[in-house]
Amino acid sequence: VIVMAGPVARSWNGAQDGNWNKPGNWSPPGGPASSDDVTIPAGALHALVVNTNGLSCHDLHISQGATVIISPGKSLTTLGDIIIDAP
Repeated sequence: VIVMAGPVARSWNGAQDGNWNKPGNWSPPGGPASSDDVTIPAGALHALVVNTNGLSCHDLHISQGATVIISPGKSLTTLGDIIIDAP
């Protein structure tokens, strides 16, 4: 029997800083994989800053009032849907 891990729903908490790659900035802890669905809620301790290339996720949900900063020349690839809550 081979057990393969499936996608994980991860929520940004920004507990340590704005770095996508730090496991402690996510709940549950761990950096998102390209198959994971990611939610960026409003009110995180630190805003999410994309400052490296090669980052990806499946669905990306940005809640109203949340902040996501993509540094010049950097990118975030979304393989599924992008959902942005608007007022």
